[in-house]
Amino acid sequence: MDAFVDAKPIEPLVLPRYPQAALAARAGEVTVRMDVTVGMDGTVTAADPDTLDLSGLSRFRDDFRAAAREAVEAWRFEPAAIERLEPSAYGQPVVTGITPQERSYVVEFKFSESGKVSRSFAGH
Repeated sequence: MDAFVDAKPIEPLVLPRYPQAALAARAGEVTVRMDVTVGMDGTVTAADPDTLDLSGLSRFRDDFRAAAREAVEAWRFEPAAIERLEPSAYGQPVVTGITPQERSYVVEFKFSESGKVSRSFAGH
């Protein structure tokens, strides 16, 4: 029997900084969505704007995306894996093999007018 073990972020995860030029221009609240891929070694191997990225209307879109990408690329995870489980004489299954897996997430950053940033993410 096999069991999927999801990637787990290693806290603390760095948050992006509100771009200074956008803050000075009072760009307001901006949301950026990124497609993030976690490799089999737990590092971020890709971080690209999501197709539903909501930052498209801001003239500082590229600055917000760059800030988000820079933060995400510093993140580390315990990698996702498929664990091979075998029954044991004691009733609890025993892990007999682990195969690391790539894992993708959509990460959403909300940059507020005060310069604070929050994040949320969900799996693909």
